[in-house]
Amino acid sequence: MKKKKTIIIAIVVIVLCSLVPLILNYNVANRIEKHKSEEQQEQERQQEILEQDEVAPILILTQDKITIYQGDEIDYESFIKEASDNLEGDITSRVTYEKVDTNKVGEYYIDYEVSDTANNVTKARFQVIVKEKLNFKN
Repeated sequence: MKKKKTIIIAIVVIVLCSLVPLILNYNVANRIEKHKSEEQQEQERQQEILEQDEVAPILILTQDKITIYQGDEIDYESFIKEASDNLEGDITSRVTYEKVDTNKVGEYYIDYEVSDTANNVTKARFQVIVKEKLNFKN
């Protein structure tokens, strides 16, 4: 009888020992799934906010015009004072522009543009006056 009880207890212990990891894995899997679900809900909420975003970003240049001489280089980024969005913060890295050929004398306009994730766009125009480079020879 004592041997039977020992065998039964041993079987119960073995069964319980094999169930504990399954129960723990189940709980961990549920927590992961719950976390994913919460994360997915947050992403959907953020997307909904962005879709309702009708406020254009801010784009401010340090000045609106420069005069340079033929062949001079332009540091285009240095004229960006601020590019920010009410929901996304600093978006300076998203500012786009086209470069001008400073080897040709004339007046040019550089159109800076920035957009937020909701595709609201802001533009700023910058004038570049390229003057002829004077060569003084002795």
